[in-house]
Amino acid sequence: MRVLVTGPSLKDQGGVAGYYNALLPFLKHEGIAVSYLEIGGTHAAGGILSPLVDQLRFRSALRRFRPHLVHINPSFNLKSFLRGGFFIRGACRVRAGLPVLVFFRGWRQGFEHAAETRYRTFFTRTYGKAAAVIVLGRAIEQKLRAWGVTAPIHVEHTVVAEELLAGFSLSERLRG
Repeated sequence: MRVLVTGPSLKDQGGVAGYYNALLPFLKHEGIAVSYLEIGGTHAAGGILSPLVDQLRFRSALRRFRPHLVHINPSFNLKSFLRGGFFIRGACRVRAGLPVLVFFRGWRQGFEHAAETRYRTFFTRTYGKAAAVIVLGRAIEQKLRAWGVTAPIHVEHTVVAEELLAGFSLSERLRG
């Protein structure tokens, strides 16, 4: 199986990069070929054109890698929401029926109203076509259901790198 994953630079200190630095070795061990496409953020080479550069690089990766699954990781803010939506639209245009998995990371409650009103049609025509969605809380799952998402929604938790827990004893910490 080939999976195209979009996300921030794996050199970043953030939670998404840490998540994939912990997860990617396990996927490789399971025989899953992953192409990780670094987008946006701290290492964006395109400057003001980085959103366009991200879209072009994404479409190129789709054609070159020919994934069986596309996995995007948008935050729920305007910039990431639009970029992720265009990734979904691009995946559907390059290959009809290509499943897209959406893992919503940061969730900005202040953006909910805009998504429900101004961007509702965009949401339905893009994120509404996802094969499955992952969220980090039940309240987000309920919100997506209220917006008409019918795809499976999985509520997950983040991972912790095992080396961070080496030598750590919860019982000792609780004793004081």
